[in-house]
Amino acid sequence: MSDPYGAAGVPNPFPSKAVNHNVNFADAGFLPFGGGNPFFIDPNLRTPYIYQYNLTVQQQLVSNLTLEAGYVGNSAHGLTGLTDMNPFPKGGDTRLWDLNPKFAGQYNFMSQFQNLGHSNYNGLQLDLTKRISDSRFGLTFFTISYTWAHQIDNESGYRQRNNFVPFYHHGQFRASGDQDIRNYISLSGGWELPFHKIWEKAPSLLTKGWSLYPVISWRSGFPLDVLAFPGTGGSMTSPGASGYGDPQVVRSDLIAPIQYYDANAAGHARCRKPDGQLLVQPQQFLERA
Repeated sequence: MSDPYGAAGVPNPFPSKAVNHNVNFADAGFLPFGGGNPFFIDPNLRTPYIYQYNLTVQQQLVSNLTLEAGYVGNSAHGLTGLTDMNPFPKGGDTRLWDLNPKFAGQYNFMSQFQNLGHSNYNGLQLDLTKRISDSRFGLTFFTISYTWAHQIDNESGYRQRNNFVPFYHHGQFRASGDQDIRNYISLSGGWELPFHKIWEKAPSLLTKGWSLYPVISWRSGFPLDVLAFPGTGGSMTSPGASGYGDPQVVRSDLIAPIQYYDANAAGHARCRKPDGQLLVQPQQFLERA
């Protein structure tokens, strides 16, 4: 620990030094530049903003029982998302910057954070609430809630399933977002079990102080998105199926039922090696391009 950076063969980053904005990439050996490792920031990046709005009404049905209905929505703009700032031109096989002889061969694909994202959420919320009250069944209270909603966006954020925006059409994949949950039902409450009323002569240690607090929820699933990459015949360094060099935004059409596997059960995965030989791997499932 006396010389951790020297022992690791890396330079000591402390104290930090200011970035040299006048560095010559060619002389510093940084070219060709780009690829999957660096991310770039739009110098004009600004803070995203969101509008939130709601309207709720409440009505007492009977004593200690109320019904509440509300509309909840929001609209977000200027969310940060990734796009390739150096794509292939439509119908071409040379990236935009390579078309300039000054930059030819010096830059690869370049993923940049820009204010590309837009999303909206609209939901109906229903709540049936019984405040704590006594009855022949004991003290009870509960809340039953139901939400019917839809969230739509053109990209769902960094490191999400849908985080890349096509350079030529920012709204190409505007659809249900990664966080879209259409239906959500929940039940929570409490019940002081009335054993002392039923068995009046039984010892109080056995009949008093027993309560039940159920918490139950159910929701519909998240959207399913099937990516066509890999397997489209292209890569990040070639035009690929879209022709723009962005195979990570190419989607597949799902034309067959989805097959589910039980992760707790033993199973086999069948796949073929490049020479065509069939492999069978027991006890686990393999995924191969």
